[in-house]
Amino acid sequence: MIGVNKTHDSTLVRISLGHESNGASTLAVLTATRVAYPFSTVTLVESGIDGSSLLNVLLHTAREEYRQASEYVASKPAARFVLLFSKFLFAMSLLSFSCLFYSAAISPSLARQG
Repeated sequence: MIGVNKTHDSTLVRISLGHESNGASTLAVLTATRVAYPFSTVTLVESGIDGSSLLNVLLHTAREEYRQASEYVASKPAARFVLLFSKFLFAMSLLSFSCLFYSAAISPSLARQG
């Protein structure tokens, strides 16, 4: 690891992969890092001077990762359908509760009057 730079909203981690890393192992490390940190920014920089590889991982705050995850899920049609369906079920449950409350609390008093 070369260094860690922290700011108020993110952390940059720089990792040296060394001179002896080949293309396949470098690509495997890059892919594994992207899988491990899906909402972080992962880049690979190769030095043209000495041929070394440097992996940069920009880790965001939990709030920023939550925002990115929410945007990602909101862009999926299946997630929008589930959200719409859950709102529909909520409205139907309120309607059912209102009907049951009316029949249990108000209707018996009307039946006794008649």
